[in-house]
Amino acid sequence: MAQVAMAAGVSRQTLYNVFGSREGLLQAVVVREANAIVDRMARVLEHEGLDPARAVGRAALLVLEGDRDSAPLRAIVTGDRELLPVLTTRSAPVLDVLGERTARMLAAGRPGVGAALAEEVADVAVRLTGSYTLRPIAPEEAARRVERVVQGMLSAGE
Repeated sequence: MAQVAMAAGVSRQTLYNVFGSREGLLQAVVVREANAIVDRMARVLEHEGLDPARAVGRAALLVLEGDRDSAPLRAIVTGDRELLPVLTTRSAPVLDVLGERTARMLAAGRPGVGAALAEEVADVAVRLTGSYTLRPIAPEEAARRVERVVQGMLSAGE
């Protein structure tokens, strides 16, 4: 926390006031990274006209490859012990952000998908992607599986 405070030009107490704890700071960083992934997923969907299931698969691939430009995601994918609880036992903030934004993107990108189905599909996609970060297989294969599950759930629910 001292190094982060120094780099940010604030006191350690300010960091604790804003984030509550070291884990709170880690969660905020991971949530920021999660938002960046969903932003990229939305841009891909808009610009390439992809099916929402394909966009979710691409987002899963970004996460599973460790997004070489993202130190926090690389640390999670490679098993950083301090970040692990952020994805497992105390993952609610990250799952909430990813789930809510993914559900909105699915509902907007796939006419006929109601909010309830979009939320269910997003929840499964996010949890499945998270499980592959903890027990990896080839990123391309995992992303293909996530996409297939999302496509199947969307098709079954329409």
